[in-house]
Amino acid sequence: MILMVGGTVMCFVTSWRLAILAICSIGPIIYITGIYAVWSQNINREIWVALADASSVATEGTLLKCSCSLLKCFCSLLKCSCSLLTSAG
Repeated sequence: MILMVGGTVMCFVTSWRLAILAICSIGPIIYITGIYAVWSQNINREIWVALADASSVATEGTLLKCSCSLLKCFCSLLKCSCSLLTSAG
């Protein structure tokens, strides 16, 4: 709080016209930001849903690839053990 008061005083000491312009522009900027936040809320929600869907599709593809690799590895181990059993018998 002390820094804000000190900064404001320093702004007025340096250039009172520029300080008044800066203080007067804060309100409209906050108002416009609020309007934009309400307007973009649904758009941002749709973006996040699309990103979540894309992420789940990518995860499913990765899991499918891993499960295929594990299945191939398991099958090759079974073939190896079967060939060892048939050659020993």
